[in-house]
Amino acid sequence: MTVFKGYMKIIKRNLGYMALYLGVFLSIMLMMYGFSSQGNTSGSVYQSTRLTIAVIDQEKSVFSKGLIQCLSRKHDVITETVDRELLAEKLYYEDLDYMLQIPEEAESQIMEGKAVMEVTKRPGDGMYRGLYADMEVDTYLNTYCTYRRIGLDEETAVEKTLYVMEQEAQVEIRNAAGHGTETALYHYYYRYLPFPLLYALCYVVSYVLNNFNRKEIERRINSSGVSVFRQGLQGILALGLLCAATYLFLMILPIGLYGRELLKDVHLGYYIMNSACMVLVAASIAYLVGNVVKDSMAVNGLTNVIALGMCFLCGTFVDLDIMSKGVKTAAQFFPVYWYENANILLYEFSTLTSEQSQEVWLGFGIQIAVSLVCMSVALIIRRKRVSED
Repeated sequence: MTVFKGYMKIIKRNLGYMALYLGVFLSIMLMMYGFSSQGNTSGSVYQSTRLTIAVIDQEKSVFSKGLIQCLSRKHDVITETVDRELLAEKLYYEDLDYMLQIPEEAESQIMEGKAVMEVTKRPGDGMYRGLYADMEVDTYLNTYCTYRRIGLDEETAVEKTLYVMEQEAQVEIRNAAGHGTETALYHYYYRYLPFPLLYALCYVVSYVLNNFNRKEIERRINSSGVSVFRQGLQGILALGLLCAATYLFLMILPIGLYGRELLKDVHLGYYIMNSACMVLVAASIAYLVGNVVKDSMAVNGLTNVIALGMCFLCGTFVDLDIMSKGVKTAAQFFPVYWYENANILLYEFSTLTSEQSQEVWLGFGIQIAVSLVCMSVALIIRRKRVSED
C-alpha cells in the first residue's frame, strides 16, 4: 500500500484548500441562518413601502382632502410646500418619491372621465415607487366615482371610499411542499452544494495527481514491484476515502444547522442520494482535470471555469426560472443542471407524481453517467501516458 500512503500524505498537505472553500460555504450558510432567525416571523409575505409624497391641493374640497387622508395612512404626505420648482428639486435629489397636483374643479372633471391629476415621479428606480403611488390614487378615484354614480353625496362617498381603502385582505401563500410562507433554509444549502464540492475536490484531487504524474515520480513507481493496475487502484481508493469523508461531513453539517426541520422532510433520502451523485460528478471531473492538466496554474484557471461556469449556467447561483429557453437548453448538457432540477422538484412538491419521480431518477442517472464517462476518459488518458513512458 505504498502508493496509497503516498496519496494520503499529499492529501493531508492540501487539506487547507478544501477547508478554505468548505469554510466559506459554511460561513454563508450560517449567515443565512442568522438572518432568517432575526427576520420576519409573523408569516406575512409582503410589506408595503412607505413613500414620501407631496400633494399640491388647489381644489381644497372634501374630495381632495379625502384623497390626502387616504394617502397619509400608508405614506408620509407633505402639503405645506406648493412651490413646484422646490419640489422638483427634492425629487431630483431623492428626498421625495412622488408629487401630485390636484387642480381646481378636479372632482367634477374626474366624474366626466377626464384625467386631470398632474403627477411627477422620481427618476430612475423611483419610477417603480411611482407606480405604487399611482395604484393608490387610481383606486381612490375609481372607488369614489363608483359611489358618486350611485347617487351618494360627496361627503358620504369620501367616507365610504376611505372605509374601503383601509380594508386589507389576509393572504397566505403555501407551496405544494407545505413550507408555508417561509423558505426552508436547507433548500439553499443543497442548492449551493455543487460550488464547494467542485472547487474543493478539483483543487485537492488535481494537486495530488499533479504530484504523482510528474515523470520522475511515475518512473520511480513504475520501476518498483507495483503494477500499473494496483497503482491506479490504490490511488482511486485514497481519493475515494477523501470524497467519502467530504460527503459524510457535508451530510452531517445540515443536520446540525437545521435539525428537526430537515429530518422531517419526506424527501430527505432523495436529497442524500442527489448529493451523493453530485459528489461522484465532482470527483470524476476532478480526476479528469488532474490527469489532463499538468501545471498548477492551469488547474486554478480550469477549476474556476468549470465550477463558476456550471454553477452560473445550471441554476446554482441564478434561478432557472429567469433564464432564457436557450440557456436552459445548453445547461441540460451539464450534470449540475440535473442536480438542481431534482432539488427544485423535491423542494416544491411533498408528494411526487410518477412523472416527477421519473424526472428525479433521470437526474440521478445522468449525473452517474457523466461521472462514469469522465472517469473512463481519465483512466484511458492515464493508461496511455504510463504506457508511453
